[in-house]
Amino acid sequence: MTISTPNSNSNKIKLDFKKIFFPLLLFLVVIIVFTKFSEFKEIIKLFNQTKWYWLAIAFLSQILNFFLQAKVYNSVFNVLQIKKFNLFSLMKTGVVVIFLNYTIPSVGLAGNVTFFKILKKHGANEGKSLLAILMELLSYYVAFILLLILSLFYIFFKLGRSEEHTS
Repeated sequence: MTISTPNSNSNKIKLDFKKIFFPLLLFLVVIIVFTKFSEFKEIIKLFNQTKWYWLAIAFLSQILNFFLQAKVYNSVFNVLQIKKFNLFSLMKTGVVVIFLNYTIPSVGLAGNVTFFKILKKHGANEGKSLLAILMELLSYYVAFILLLILSLFYIFFKLGRSEEHTS
């Protein structure tokens, strides 16, 4: 929906509600959070007690996560011969996908639908878009399982050694 209003030069200024809706909604959510939640003061106290270098490490780790996710997207695009995005654009896409997957209870479907729409807008056909999403999910779960196996081996051998030394 577009509204046109004449200005003094009789040119038309177009207001696109699709572009205004999300920032307005985000603004309203932030206002509601700040005015309605009494825990906000507790959160501030908690942040005052934190060691800021750990917060910085967590922040940098999250940026590294988005960077590596963008590299996975690029690898998938290479395999499927989909026209590449630039790295920063893929990082933004990763942020959107993760945000939607965690905030909308849809079993991860909301972020993938958005990713599908972004790929379609970028010129990929439906089949390659769905295959790209499946390949990204497969790489995510394989990496998760490998990390789980490595963690279990570490715990098993670490606990096994500490029990032997205490006996």
